[in-house]
Amino acid sequence: MSKHQDISAFQEYPQLADIRDKLLLQEKLEKYTGDNDGLSIASCYAKRVYYRPGKECRVLIEATIAEASGEIFGKQLYFGRIHPGKAAEAFEALKSESLSKPVFGEALVMIPEWELVLLAFPNDPNIPGISFMSQPKQVLAAMQANPNNFGLAASPDKLTALLKKHVPGKRCCYGYTISGKDAVTEKVIFGKAYQEKEGPTAYAIHKALWDSAQRQDGGFFMSEPYSFDRERVIVWKEMLSGRSLAKSADMAPRFPELAKEIGRQLAALHQVEIDLPLTLSIDAQIAGLKKTARTIRKGLPAYGDTGDQLVAQLLDEAAMLPPQPNTLVHASFKFSHIFLSDERISIVDFDGVTMGDPGYDLGRFLARLYRMQVSGKISTEIAQRTAKAFCDAYNAAAKLPLSQRRIDWYAASHLVISELNRAVKRTLRDDVDGLLALTRQFLLPAA
Repeated sequence: MSKHQDISAFQEYPQLADIRDKLLLQEKLEKYTGDNDGLSIASCYAKRVYYRPGKECRVLIEATIAEASGEIFGKQLYFGRIHPGKAAEAFEALKSESLSKPVFGEALVMIPEWELVLLAFPNDPNIPGISFMSQPKQVLAAMQANPNNFGLAASPDKLTALLKKHVPGKRCCYGYTISGKDAVTEKVIFGKAYQEKEGPTAYAIHKALWDSAQRQDGGFFMSEPYSFDRERVIVWKEMLSGRSLAKSADMAPRFPELAKEIGRQLAALHQVEIDLPLTLSIDAQIAGLKKTARTIRKGLPAYGDTGDQLVAQLLDEAAMLPPQPNTLVHASFKFSHIFLSDERISIVDFDGVTMGDPGYDLGRFLARLYRMQVSGKISTEIAQRTAKAFCDAYNAAAKLPLSQRRIDWYAASHLVISELNRAVKRTLRDDVDGLLALTRQFLLPAA
């Protein structure tokens, strides 16, 4: 708690100190969640705090639910927002929504003392498909009625569902393990629900990448898209086995060798031609740096001058970079979106694919790599060898190789825009200190 107490989020929302108190949070949830059918909250905590200076403060809470016997029943997620002076009004507005009964307590909860209004999962008005995806019987019936829509040759007999990820207001992912007779062996199918406006585009991009010559020739590997449920805004596709490199730090000695294949596949992905808007040019990255400088000054005033100076140096460096043709870019090319399955590298999560500077993807990958080094997850030697192998392999396979100066500039700018910005919004002062030092130490030694 101490490292957060001088953060401006606590000045603007003093109730955050109470919300972060696990025992007090449990007491309030138990008081306001209503009839719980014999279940109780065994423990809970604020999993995420999303703070936008002067605009809003949102909270993601995870509660562990227990039966009367003390046996753990499951998890219950709550997502909501602090509404200074308007909590009752926000609560009444959400009551008019068509809400689904969660496994525990009420769908809508207000903690008036904190002016906090929460929605219990699976309720999320911005993602219409969650209610369907969270009901295994309904999903099984849909698979039995139209198995081809789920990549199946025959109807399954059994299904188990597992929530994989929920980004409130944006998307939700489930994995479904199915089995049955008539040539239906055990298989895992991935369902991803989107906002109404984002689903069609996400599926179209995924399908175009799957059908591309580069993918078909083995340039890169990805999951197969099966179908798009327009009514519920859900993309159904193959679920890859294995694990992401973000969860594979134990494999650090293999990172330099794996980085060669990662760089090669990224170069092939950049060569795919899809008619998409240009959104990630270097000018957009420069705008992101300027915005982050303002965020730092508002969120952490004590770091305002430091942030301004660092961004100013990055802007000076950008002015000296030569023009670079834009390509297709992944837009979120980081360790969590690179999977290792049966000794094969695959790329996942193409939701943000767009046109932009190819350096954007390389810099994003390196920014996460360097942060892993500073956090102690990998050694300096492994980080340096991995970075070199990745960049060398990319340039060997790319139609338009990139200069190391450009790659390093993008890595430094991503450390500021992605990592530092996130640390400020989540009120993590210790991370801010580390990221500032990291950017200087590895990418801007003259700062």
